Amino acid sequence: MPSTFCIRHKPLWGGPLASLLLVSGTLLLASTAAYGTPPQAEEQQEEETYQRARDLNLRGQWEQALELFRLLARGDSPRAAEAAFYEGLCLENLPGRDEEAFQVFIALRLSQPDDPFAAKALSHQITLAGVLGEKDPSYREFLAEHLGSDDPAVRREAALSLARFGDERAAEVLLEILREGTTDQKMTALERITYFELSVAEHLAKDAATTSPDPDVQMQAETLQESLSATSAERRRMERMLTRDKKLLMETIKLKGENWTDKELLTHALFHVMPRRTFARYV
Repeated sequence: MPSTFCIRHKPLWGGPLASLLLVSGTLLLASTAAYGTPPQAEEQQEEETYQRARDLNLRGQWEQALELFRLLARGDSPRAAEAAFYEGLCLENLPGRDEEAFQVFIALRLSQPDDPFAAKALSHQITLAGVLGEKDPSYREFLAEHLGSDDPAVRREAALSLARFGDERAAEVLLEILREGTTDQKMTALERITYFELSVAEHLAKDAATTSPDPDVQMQAETLQESLSATSAERRRMERMLTRDKKLLMETIKLKGENWTDKELLTHALFHVMPRRTFARYV
């Protein structure tokens, strides 16, 4: 047999040593075939795959990076939790994949609750819920559940996201932010206040103007309060005007069975397109 011939053949560079190396190599190949890649080589291969995926992610090639991160996340790699986080991140960056990203982050937090990347995953879930809650109210409930978190960063992020929907459950934490948050958080909270019903927004702005320790925030809150008060007054004025205009319209347009005169049709049309003051004078 060829293998027997190779072992018995005396090489020019020393028979016994060559034979030993050949036999050792054969045993190594047999071991690799039987047991797979040696652990050190496998770890090195996984690390190279991870670095390749990170490079693709940084270059914005999220589809390609996603596949590599998935491979690592599904295995027992030391990078599994980190890879799962970046899997969700890639999905978050791909159009129309926000719900998939949310589910990946859930799985990571369930499987590795104590891993630092699980905390990062929660932060991204809160951001995603602030978008997905527009069509699916269940994401708003997810945000509401985290308003009571012991972690100030978590409950404040949840409140800022939930406030985008005008959900008044976020109001209490918004006040907390206006008193104790960072300057950026306070300014964002003031902006989110405007999503609430006008009366609630006025109350929050007034509270911020009087209780916030930050002079810049107080000034901004006072400006917002004045704007909201003016808006409220203008709304009441418009409501009175519309009520009067509708009364004038009903007095002017007389229905005769199912028939409208040309003048009635014209007046009815003008009511919907003409400024209210002008229409009132016209009538």
